[in-house]
Amino acid sequence: MGTELRKLLDNAKGTTEHVVAIVLDIRGFTPFCKEEESINVANFLKRVYIRIIDDYFPKASFYKPTGDGLLIVITYTPDSLKDTVINTVSNCLKLLENFKKLREGDDMIYFPTPDKVGIGISRGVACCITSGETIVDYSGRVINLASRLNDFARPSGIVFDSNLGLALLPKEIQELFLRDNVYVRGIAEDTPIAVHFTKQLTIIPSSRKEPLKEPEWSTKTYSDSFKALKETFSSGNVFYTLELGKPLDEKQIRIEISYATDTRGSTAFFLDTNSKGVQYVNRGVKHYVFVAFSVMMEALDGKPKDDTIVRFEVNYPTARRNA
Repeated sequence: MGTELRKLLDNAKGTTEHVVAIVLDIRGFTPFCKEEESINVANFLKRVYIRIIDDYFPKASFYKPTGDGLLIVITYTPDSLKDTVINTVSNCLKLLENFKKLREGDDMIYFPTPDKVGIGISRGVACCITSGETIVDYSGRVINLASRLNDFARPSGIVFDSNLGLALLPKEIQELFLRDNVYVRGIAEDTPIAVHFTKQLTIIPSSRKEPLKEPEWSTKTYSDSFKALKETFSSGNVFYTLELGKPLDEKQIRIEISYATDTRGSTAFFLDTNSKGVQYVNRGVKHYVFVAFSVMMEALDGKPKDDTIVRFEVNYPTARRNA
């Protein structure tokens, strides 16, 4: 395959086509591989791929294995759009229903196999890479989106973006799907897109409905001599108080406590709001992290000298970074 591909690339060129992209993934494939012999895994994939192509998508323009699944590309024209969308979704629904039966009647598949599949579907313009009459591959946003949506289709089911055209489907098929807005890594990180998913099979987790932009981080720094810390602790104070701005997520607050050593180096240990003896407190306008002196002193273990400066650095997310 490598040699053949290399030859094809010499005369490869790209053209644009209107396509429906389907990415399907066999759920539970990784643990299946760990439990079953490699030759059995290969036989299972071979037979499943053949059944899927021959029985459900025989007229597709392109097929490509993706390890534990398939990329299937179907081209369409304005005249064939509606039929293409209806046939695609209908066949995907039939595949969902019948997937566990694909190995029935095959004497070579005598072992337990995965029985669920997830399917992502997208529609749009893709780049078709051809060499002569051979299609080498497809690329573009529509392919990437179908792959991302496939990962949303868990534990199984179908997820497609609104561009596919829910209104093109018969009412009885439309009623099998719910609508939601989701954020998609690398595609819709700042503004969500609308998707439709099988309401009886698919669960969209709340994490998929939150922006994916990286947070901006703020830092607050405090310091005290080790002697002052010991005196504060011995006077009956239970916590060392660190004031900070409003965090975007208190679970991401990180505290570094460090001090210089005699060898001109430094020693540091790290805490967060899940650490023993650390509390985050929201008092409306002001926000605090309380670090128990007992935890701090145990970590310092009396090693710093009295005049050694102990430094507290609090890092926390404050806002989502603008695109």
